[in-house]
Amino acid sequence: MELIFYYWDKDLIMSKNINQIFTANPATAMLSTDLMYLGRSPFSSADDFAITWANILTSVRTQATGTWGINISGNAATATTATTATTATTASSATTITSIGAMKLYGNSTGSSANGQDITLGTGLSFTGSTLNATGGGASVTAQNIQNMSFSYYRDTTGTLNNFVATFTPAVSAYADGQFFVLNESNNNVGTSPTVAVNGLAAKTISYPSNSSLLNYDIDNANAILIYDVTLDKMVLINPLSLYQIAPSFVGQSDSLFKLQDSGTANVYVGNFAIKFMQSFSPFDGCFIYLKVLNDNTGACTFNLNGTGNVSIKLKGGADPGAGDLKAGYYTGIIYNGTVWQILN
Repeated sequence: MELIFYYWDKDLIMSKNINQIFTANPATAMLSTDLMYLGRSPFSSADDFAITWANILTSVRTQATGTWGINISGNAATATTATTATTATTASSATTITSIGAMKLYGNSTGSSANGQDITLGTGLSFTGSTLNATGGGASVTAQNIQNMSFSYYRDTTGTLNNFVATFTPAVSAYADGQFFVLNESNNNVGTSPTVAVNGLAAKTISYPSNSSLLNYDIDNANAILIYDVTLDKMVLINPLSLYQIAPSFVGQSDSLFKLQDSGTANVYVGNFAIKFMQSFSPFDGCFIYLKVLNDNTGACTFNLNGTGNVSIKLKGGADPGAGDLKAGYYTGIIYNGTVWQILN
């Protein structure tokens, strides 16, 4: 009797069969319903089982401990598999990425110990294949944008006196406490309650941090630093020009202040100070002016200082000046006595 022994190389035959199947019916992607045949410890015939590809993915996401991840970089970042989990910043919070799906991310939301959660992409973020696209407003920010204050600096050329306008890009959709703006203003405030409207939102009154009203010309063709205060519901001016200007009480202590050039006509003389007063100004008793006359007077005349109104000019004793008492091209010294301007020379 002849005994014939057959040697069965399971691995060899299985490898050959798999290769034959691939040659006959190749696939380039898994379907969720695809089945895989696996063995489980202790690997007896009763331990063999089959599982769908969809269940494999769910199992991997549930049991992953940070060994899979993606790398996100750049403004329109390409998401690729990586060897370690990567912390990525989305529109709302930092998120640890543990896997990648065709059109979404899978992983752990910050502060959660659970795995396998779908991570919702923030506004302006989307996937195209494996590429993470950032398309929302402000998605592409450079160091130079920040250095140039591109998002908080605006030169106002469309606003009007006491009513300022600021239009930022990207647009400010709502006021928020602590918002910081620098407004290069081409107008000024002549009044105590100027306003500014940002990107078409409701105009907000500008005040001091103490909530007190501004002085005239606190904003005057210069950079105004503004911070929105939600408690006051106002824009707070950090750098009022009144911090650097001369108060009316100092008028008369410098030649450059009280020497004025007449800009009126014969008998109606006008003079304006070179400085702008933060507080309302009116001539005070003893206010002294040297006025360089533009035209000879022909008789009774008046003087208007800084737009405060025409006030009579008188000689000592109260008489009107005679013709030629004020000569074109010459300085005339006048002093206010509380009622009229009195000629001194």
